[in-house]
Amino acid sequence: MRVCFYHQSFVKPFDFNSIKQYPVSGTVSTLIYIAHRLQSFGIDVTICNKTETQVIDGVKYREIHSYSEFIDYENQSNFDVVVYVGPELEFASQFAPLLKAKKKVMWAHNGWQSNSCFNIFDAIVCVSNSMRLHYSYLPIFEKICFIHNGVKINYFPQTLLSLEKTQKAIFIGSITQSKGLHHVLRAWDQIKSLSPGAELLVAGSAKLYGIDQLGSLGIATPDYEDNFLKQYLFTSEGGSNNKLRDDVHFLGAVPHSSLGELIATCRVALVNPSWESSETCCNSALEAQASGTPVVGINIGSLPEVIRDRSTGIIVYRPDDNLYAQSVASVLNDPTLSKKLGNSAREFVLTNFNYENQAKKWITLFEFLLVNDSIPYELTHNWYKDSFHLSVIKWIARKTKLGLIAREVIDNYRSIKKRDAK
Repeated sequence: MRVCFYHQSFVKPFDFNSIKQYPVSGTVSTLIYIAHRLQSFGIDVTICNKTETQVIDGVKYREIHSYSEFIDYENQSNFDVVVYVGPELEFASQFAPLLKAKKKVMWAHNGWQSNSCFNIFDAIVCVSNSMRLHYSYLPIFEKICFIHNGVKINYFPQTLLSLEKTQKAIFIGSITQSKGLHHVLRAWDQIKSLSPGAELLVAGSAKLYGIDQLGSLGIATPDYEDNFLKQYLFTSEGGSNNKLRDDVHFLGAVPHSSLGELIATCRVALVNPSWESSETCCNSALEAQASGTPVVGINIGSLPEVIRDRSTGIIVYRPDDNLYAQSVASVLNDPTLSKKLGNSAREFVLTNFNYENQAKKWITLFEFLLVNDSIPYELTHNWYKDSFHLSVIKWIARKTKLGLIAREVIDNYRSIKKRDAK
């Protein structure tokens, strides 16, 4: 089987060797790891992007700089399957119909516009079930399936569980408005009032998405720094804001190979807390849990899907800074809780989100498309162990006021039980 992955829109060239040296977005790293895992299973794999033409560990890389250049190359290559990592409407409407591969797949990492031109794809792969269900109203819904992103297991060895966790929280993600660091910083004073010794590490950079023009702090774009970050990063002295606070530490982009050890020394990890944004499949949440560190997330997108509430972390169910601060502080102040949730989190992620299992799902998809011209059942149905009815009840509870009231009652009950136990 000959498979080609095409990702033209990412700003910088990338390949397996380059992502070892500097971090990239979750979309790019997932593409690379899945492609190389497929090659290890005997699939003939080519990746087309702006990198130089070469072969790395059996995976072929092809330098491509435009849609038309890719079409010319693809038309001469006799691929069984082309996977377009999109979605750009221009490619879907103008160029995808020109593909000659037996099957055409769109890998929609960050959502896509519901336009009739997407009919030309034989399958559309979402990266979570919650993302897939977002398009349930579309006539082409039967073509939409989901395969989660994953983690590279050897970056998260068992030895991470033996590292001592300190009273630190770590935010993992690109320093951009959509990833919501400013929401963490806005709540940080409240978190500190509940957990006075806490420190915040920030592992990420705007450069993860190819942004090179940074503001005066060297953290994010000038606009994001000036309008969203600076107001929370300086403490007042003599009536003016002129001293950078010393309990928030910006570490820049941390390579995947060393990220696990850093996360494992923290009691809690924080991922996208922006209610104005969404998460299709949060790689940061997966990496944190694989490191044995629980995650506090909010009820947006796939976060309740990749973080099991009260089992591998905590989901905050409404936009309330006080509730968010209490959730973060509850883990920062309780080493036993952090360890318990972290151990469950690591088992959960390594069992359900390793790249070997995800690559096998891709192979199943390709085989079904080529042989049966259909989508495998297991890629279109809830992957949870919960029954269908229980899943529906949970979804309704998350989306209704009654569900929020029930959650608050349960949280208060747990707090009382915990207090009484002391």
